[in-house]
Amino acid sequence: PATVYAELLMKRIDQSGAQVYLINTGWTNGAYGEGGNRFSIPTTRAVVQAAVSNQLISQPTEILPGFNLSIPLQVRGIDAKVLDPRKTWADTDAYRTKTNLLIDSFIENFKQFTVAEKIKKAGPEKLV
Repeated sequence: PATVYAELLMKRIDQSGAQVYLINTGWTNGAYGEGGNRFSIPTTRAVVQAAVSNQLISQPTEILPGFNLSIPLQVRGIDAKVLDPRKTWADTDAYRTKTNLLIDSFIENFKQFTVAEKIKKAGPEKLV
């Protein structure tokens, strides 16, 4: 079951002290078909390289509202704007709408799992 594997993963991460990164290699600047485009290969490679070479550990971060994810404020060789999805969408209302739809999907899908309250609270929350 997924919850068993999730608990094993968390245990291994805690034991090893490993850093875990979620890297968006998909869309930026808006939704598919609505002005968005894929991240470039050089941008993706630069972010992956920064993660595997431990450059991100010492970087200042901020929390991305809604997703409760820490995002770096800068990565060498990358325009800081692309690190924060809120700054890439020309239409902030569209960003908020699409973000809330995605968060709703996460929340609905997560209902099938029985997990500790601590894990539930770490998940996404709708933007106001």
